[in-house]
Amino acid sequence: HGGSLESQVVILPVEWGVVWVALFLGYWAGLCFYLMMPLSLYTFIFVAGGLLLLCFNIVHVMRAQQRVIGILHQQFEAFSFAGAACYCCSVDHRDPVSGRSILCDRKCVRGCIIEWFQDVETFEDFVRSQLHPHFGKQLGRVGLPYRWLVLASLPWTWYLFDSFSSRFRVGDPLSAAFDLILASFTTGPAIIGVNTLMAGMIKRKLSTTVADLAASLALAMVGMATFMTMKQVYAWIRQVASWWLATLVNVALSSLTTAFVFCGPIDILAKPVHA
Repeated sequence: HGGSLESQVVILPVEWGVVWVALFLGYWAGLCFYLMMPLSLYTFIFVAGGLLLLCFNIVHVMRAQQRVIGILHQQFEAFSFAGAACYCCSVDHRDPVSGRSILCDRKCVRGCIIEWFQDVETFEDFVRSQLHPHFGKQLGRVGLPYRWLVLASLPWTWYLFDSFSSRFRVGDPLSAAFDLILASFTTGPAIIGVNTLMAGMIKRKLSTTVADLAASLALAMVGMATFMTMKQVYAWIRQVASWWLATLVNVALSSLTTAFVFCGPIDILAKPVHA
């Protein structure tokens, strides 16, 4: 009360931490696959293999994340104070160890609700009609806030810092700086976003583990192909034309992809999930 919902309520699902760690480790593993190959094997196949490993991790993790988000939306829509579980009631208000009686949390919470909202029905309507849309807005279009995706792609940023220092010493600082900025704030988060869009095409868990992994792999290959195509276009233009034109195309492609993912017409989280 007394202020906007946006300024007073921040919802941070515990699942976000698990997903973020998985995405971070996926970036790290993909880069390790790429960087630990002998120089003689730095070929298109191994670059694609590292990127596919990254994309597969993103798709598989985000498919599971979207199923969890679907369940959360269902719980918001059907929220009922009476249906909320309470530990003290489940043990008949007795400490299982000592046998002593314990206070009823439900009564305490109910008292606070009546103090703030006058009655339980008003609170339930607030959760369904105001808190639920606010939760969806905080999730964003891909299930994690943009800044979390920037942080999840930090392993790539760290790698480019190393690349930047070497390119700076050989007289290529401007190109290296552009690559670093683009990778950190557009390409890195967009890789997660595009693969999340792919994950949204088959959210439900398939009947067998093999089929489920195969679905994630197929979707990851589409996501990987998107970025391999972008990078090949950039490399080709840089080879046949000028660095400035190649950089301009790279900026345009990366920015448009990021804008499409985070601001575009496709809202994958709005689609129903059948777990």
